[in-house]
Amino acid sequence: MRYTDLDRDGRDISFSQEEADIDDLEAQARSDEADARVAKRHK
Repeated sequence: MRYTDLDRDGRDISFSQEEADIDDLEAQARSDEADARVAKRHK
């Protein structure tokens, strides 16, 4: 199977994966910010 094949919803799988990676990075950034706020509170 080639990764350039279209998924069932018609989106390109590699493009969808790229979107998921971006969402994951944004979620990680929010998590890091929350961790930093908690660390400040517990000093």
